[in-house]
Amino acid sequence: MRRRNVFILLISSVALSLFRGAIAWILPLHLARMGGPVLLGVSFAAANIDDTVIAFIGGFLGDRYGRKPVVIVSTAFYSVGCLLLAVSFLSSGLASRVIVFLATMCLYGMSGVSSGPGGAIISESVGEQNLGRAFSLISTSSVAARAMWVRKAIYRPLGDHVGQLPSQ
Repeated sequence: MRRRNVFILLISSVALSLFRGAIAWILPLHLARMGGPVLLGVSFAAANIDDTVIAFIGGFLGDRYGRKPVVIVSTAFYSVGCLLLAVSFLSSGLASRVIVFLATMCLYGMSGVSSGPGGAIISESVGEQNLGRAFSLISTSSVAARAMWVRKAIYRPLGDHVGQLPSQ
């Protein structure tokens, strides 16, 4: 069993999910503000089509060039998407719309290239008796990281705000 691979995927999953928690709320609102429902719909439709195609290609690339490089490239696309999203807040006009569209493609489309190779790394790294636990650990850590962000960013301020309301 190669626990190091599972540990690296676990840390990567948690780190990326901390950002995904914020991006899941910020990106759709930013897209709608920048270009209304049309830009929002077109961006997510294109990203979902891209994600579907790139996930298939990612499995092929993982088999041909190695699973770890594909996972690293996927993380790089996600990082580029975060950077583009930040830049889109600083720009305006058509350039900002193009940048936020590209950010959506990187964050939701191109980063999906690792879905197949990531699972293959887990399968190769643990024995069959631990396979279910390893997949559950990665999935649960991702959800827990997103939940931590949502709790801190959404529920806590909402709770503070509600707590300041006069009692009836």
